[in-house]
Amino acid sequence: MDAKTGLARKIHEDIQSEIMKYYNRVGITYRADENAPEKTIIDFFSYLYKRIPVLKRRVEYSNELQAKIDRGELSEKEIEVLKKYKNAFEKGMDMNAFLSNQTSAPGKVDFLRYTWHLYHLHLSENLNVNNKNNRSNKQLLCIINDDCTYFVDMISHPEKAENYFKLIYLKIIQRNNWMEHIGFLEIPRMVPGSQAFKVTSEEDIFELYSKGPINILLEVENKGYISLDSITSTRNPQRSTEQMRIINRNIRKLKDRADDYKGF
Repeated sequence: MDAKTGLARKIHEDIQSEIMKYYNRVGITYRADENAPEKTIIDFFSYLYKRIPVLKRRVEYSNELQAKIDRGELSEKEIEVLKKYKNAFEKGMDMNAFLSNQTSAPGKVDFLRYTWHLYHLHLSENLNVNNKNNRSNKQLLCIINDDCTYFVDMISHPEKAENYFKLIYLKIIQRNNWMEHIGFLEIPRMVPGSQAFKVTSEEDIFELYSKGPINILLEVENKGYISLDSITSTRNPQRSTEQMRIINRNIRKLKDRADDYKGF
């Protein structure tokens, strides 16, 4: 085994060890493969991507959600809960407690987050008491970046994970000019029907993601888009594998100093 490969293995194993220490400290269960530390590292970055960084953010309602409020389609209680969540984001409150349980499970795939880059938050009247009994049957579908949270829609809790992939949600995002916020770049001057995968129903969406980790052109209401942050063949976010590549590039820079490495 050459020095470069030996060094990479040592560093990967040390990173894996630190990740497992973190999981043990915060009470997360994860079964690591000692022979595949890179998988542990990628799964850790994927886990972080499912979480919400604790930052103060402004909040925007989609036109469609605001219209529901204006038409009286939401109850006063539901409107009040939305206001509480808006205030919580603006104050920089930790909102991770309102994510689904799978966000705390490294290695568990969140297709909605990894493909459309959306969060769904369980809605609760009391932000200080979060448990299953305190949650309503409503969820908030939203886009969250470092400076803004975009409230897409309030939805009923889906029976199946694939029910999150509704065409109407994609259209709401498009109509509010938020496609770039979910990693989709519009293709200028694209001729409708020329080359993109045309989405006209939920079945089209299922077919799209059943094709696997391909960066396919997507057509929605006569506009073309391409994902800049697609899911990978290992069912991880592309940015997680990119972080692994960055680590490996930096390790290669140390190849001439392999004998000096003493561990973490």
